[in-house]
Amino acid sequence: MLTDILLFPGLVFHEFSHFLVCIILGVKVKKVHISFEEGYVNHTVPKSIIKSFLIATAPTFMAFITSLVLANIFLDELWMEALKFYFIFTILYMSTPSKADTEFQQYHKFLGKVITFPLFVIFRLYYYISRSRFYKVLYSILVINLALLLRAAFELRIIGL
Repeated sequence: MLTDILLFPGLVFHEFSHFLVCIILGVKVKKVHISFEEGYVNHTVPKSIIKSFLIATAPTFMAFITSLVLANIFLDELWMEALKFYFIFTILYMSTPSKADTEFQQYHKFLGKVITFPLFVIFRLYYYISRSRFYKVLYSILVINLALLLRAAFELRIIGL
């Protein structure tokens, strides 16, 4: 499908985020699969539920931070700026959690589930809200605008206004 092809950079970024956080936290990655229709990172279950939560939420936080950073990189050519914002849009659009991302709790003991229950509820609610395409587009546009506002504020500070 055309949308799968257009959003493919975001899918790659989403799965790379899971993969990178697994490596950083020392969690063994068994398999990484990426195709135009789907992607997943199969890894061992971390002993810490906090590590599981960090792996599950990695795409959301990494996409937000990456978008803010990329939006503040100045490119000379208009086509390069357009390509940059296309990439930002795709990573933000695909940064919302998948159903599998929200199931990080199921592999941990009762105490860990109790302690992280509020995080789990918030993350699961975010998953259900973010399933709508309208939300994903709106979220992407809002973050891009935030990045542009930060960029404008930075430029105004540099020129002394």
